Amino acid sequence: MEREPGTELIIPVSGEIVQCVAHGVQDASGIERPDGRTARAFVVKPGSALAMNAGVWHAAAFGLKGEASYFYIAQRRKA
Repeated sequence: MEREPGTELIIPVSGEIVQCVAHGVQDASGIERPDGRTARAFVVKPGSALAMNAGVWHAAAFGLKGEASYFYIAQRRKA
């Protein structure tokens, strides 16, 4: 899983997709990592979208029943 400093949007084009997300938690060394206890998977259908707030841990989306296409839009930020 990874997280981005800006808002992200996933929009399925062909086929349903699965998007896994989780809150973060600090480990013993003080590093933030995804918290498996809060992990959730959402099925997102074409014609809908999923917006993820800044800092939300997420995996890459994948097709629910095989191949699927989707748009991934991330908030623009300075390098």
